[in-house]
Amino acid sequence: MGLVTGHHKTKNSSVRSEVFTRATRSSIISAYLHILEKMRGPLAADLELPFPKEQIAEAILGELTDDPGGDLAKRLEIGYVLLESFVPYEEYRAVEDFKTASLHAEKIADSRNPSSILKSVRIMKKGRGEKAVKVQERIHEKMQKRQLELMELKKGEAA
Repeated sequence: MGLVTGHHKTKNSSVRSEVFTRATRSSIISAYLHILEKMRGPLAADLELPFPKEQIAEAILGELTDDPGGDLAKRLEIGYVLLESFVPYEEYRAVEDFKTASLHAEKIADSRNPSSILKSVRIMKKGRGEKAVKVQERIHEKMQKRQLELMELKKGEAA
């Protein structure tokens, strides 16, 4: 697939870097952007990605480094951050199950019947809410980290 593995230096360490041919990089990015266009919500299982998350990230960063002002630059920046929206299937299910339980509990609670309200509370406890919240928090933190990485990349280009 035109993949060459090498190393490059960052500020404090040597980090494994994958260098793609331009055609391979373009293929990876095109397939990923196609998946993003089909995404139905803010979260998806990483099984839907056409390539491993790390390879997509490397391809995007490579493209942004080679062509920072290119036509796709903004979409690639957004796509780079949105990589964190793709989570392991178990985490995806936890969030989706919680959403479903929340909607169901809300409908039950709307009846204003005290026993129905208690039933809705039990549904919410079963809905894996804590795990869903932790997943969402972690996604948010990782997205912020990716945004900072992009800012550093832009600073490096401006220097």
